[in-house]
Amino acid sequence: ICSVVAFVLIFGVPLMTVEDNGSNSSYVEHIIEDKLDLSIINLSIVDVASDSVKIVSVETEDTSVSTVGDLVLKELGVSEKCIKKVFLENDVVIVDFTEDSIVLHSGTSGEMAILDSLAKTFVENLKYKNIIFRVNGSNYESGHIVFGFDEKYY
Repeated sequence: ICSVVAFVLIFGVPLMTVEDNGSNSSYVEHIIEDKLDLSIINLSIVDVASDSVKIVSVETEDTSVSTVGDLVLKELGVSEKCIKKVFLENDVVIVDFTEDSIVLHSGTSGEMAILDSLAKTFVENLKYKNIIFRVNGSNYESGHIVFGFDEKYY
């Protein structure tokens, strides 16, 4: 048992999963934080109207995925806390928005800019290449865009 404890302490890897919304998901906020061993994060800010991406380098001491998501939203002019949680499920990053998130009510192009910016920033800063957006633990659905529960954005 000592070697198991040492493995967990050294590598920070949980050996059990946590039930989350009925699925067998590993809560990995801290694992993803380990992947972001950076003090400068390159945020990919998408302008849908001009079909361009602006890279904004931000220096931060807190490189948790939630903070990075908040930095992207702030760069896009969204000041409220919109992301409920970020976790990993089968090597896919899941971004779960709050039910009353302004992201869902920002118009089609605004919503696409936010989702594209978050997806590009997470994919380019993490080793995980797939992302799924959800709302309050259910499939992503706004007045403009609908994704299935396990539909990958990337």
